[in-house]
Amino acid sequence: MPSSVTATRSAERDTVAVDDAPADDGMHLPFSSVGGALRWWFGPSVGREHWIAAWYLVVGVLWSIVMFVATLTAMSVTFSLVFVVVGLLLVMPTFALVDAMVSVERRRAEWLGRRIEPRTHRSRTGGWWRSIGAALTDPERWRQVGFVVAFIVVAPVLFGLALVPWAMILVVVIGAISGLGGVDVLDVLFAVALLGVAPRLTLVVARAAATFVAWFLGRDPTAELAG
Repeated sequence: MPSSVTATRSAERDTVAVDDAPADDGMHLPFSSVGGALRWWFGPSVGREHWIAAWYLVVGVLWSIVMFVATLTAMSVTFSLVFVVVGLLLVMPTFALVDAMVSVERRRAEWLGRRIEPRTHRSRTGGWWRSIGAALTDPERWRQVGFVVAFIVVAPVLFGLALVPWAMILVVVIGAISGLGGVDVLDVLFAVALLGVAPRLTLVVARAAATFVAWFLGRDPTAELAG
């Protein structure tokens, strides 16, 4: 009898302990102190990943210009000489140049930890002339050309979007250093807050740029399913 009473009381204590446990509301802060909050908010400003993302966007703008100028020049020369047959001999080298340049852009996504598998081109069969015909009618090669044309617009736009908070910080800093109009405390606080926003936005925009590249140049999953 005493043993059953003891067991009952023990069970009651366990029940009370469970009932008194703090409820988990599903909210978990990434920090537990003021110092932790500061490190969490300003940490990305010195984080390697976020500066790599910034460099990815900068190089993207420069490389988009190189690709566009090279593609435009090669295409212009090739198709202007088609009527004298010489241009037909330049079709394959032109598409090879475009393919090499967009391959560099695909591999640049690895800076952000993303691997983009290339799309499949039509195979060269039946000699030089049939290879030219296959290249001219290959939608994937023209898709690469389309990417070059689109990227000359998309790359600067995304870079400008990521640059906005950094530019705002720079304006406040220059104003504080020059002393023109005095120092507005609210502006300074706003700039300090942007130090946590700017690198995060840079990383988001860089990943969006890589997603754009993957959509244009990456392997088509529907083609694999159809195959």
